[in-house]
Amino acid sequence: MATLMISSGRGPAECELAVGLYYARLARLHPDAVVVSSRGGRESTVGGQKITGYQSLVLRLPPGASVPEGTVKWRCPSPLRPKHGRRNWFFQVRPVPDPEDLAGPGPDVIKTEKTPPEKTRPEKTTAAGLPKSDLLFATFRSPGKGGQNVNKVETGVRVTHAPSGTTASSTTARTQLANKKLAVGRLLEKLRLDASEKQGERKRQNWRQHDELVRGDAVQTFVGPDFQPA
Repeated sequence: MATLMISSGRGPAECELAVGLYYARLARLHPDAVVVSSRGGRESTVGGQKITGYQSLVLRLPPGASVPEGTVKWRCPSPLRPKHGRRNWFFQVRPVPDPEDLAGPGPDVIKTEKTPPEKTRPEKTTAAGLPKSDLLFATFRSPGKGGQNVNKVETGVRVTHAPSGTTASSTTARTQLANKKLAVGRLLEKLRLDASEKQGERKRQNWRQHDELVRGDAVQTFVGPDFQPA
């Protein structure tokens, strides 16, 4: 399944309008296409129909759909500035990673080398939204002054998410069971934060490409207010 960015770069409103016309054409050809994100959204009338112009669109195509990648030219007198002499407007189509792909279906499927700590034992049930088969636990004596179980038995708990190598621990509670629950909760929060940060960075990378329009030989050319292939 392809994910594309359709970008007007720093072009004028006519280039944004061309992006909207191109998207309208793709939506007719591929009704199952999904807009992942968009920037802009100014509505104009072209050839008697309302068209929304966009600075950028990230579009997820259905399986099997194919779209030429590269610079696209729209040759048409400006519908927005009738006395303007320019007739060629450019935008670009390029593949980008889908922002949802980075976070994935959940932290339990992050694939990296396993680094289990010492004295670990895999669990088989599910807790806190993570498969316990992916959680490796180690117990240790809690530091600090003694008191009841603290510093006498192994009440501290360290948990490792084996697929990602992320770890968390707890020594604040007086019992091993309570520390185990706290450690798993902290681990889950770390995994969610990591996934959110990575997803945000991927989105920023996608939008930085918005400004990188290269006006070269067009891989496609469309003409007129009805946006027909040349």
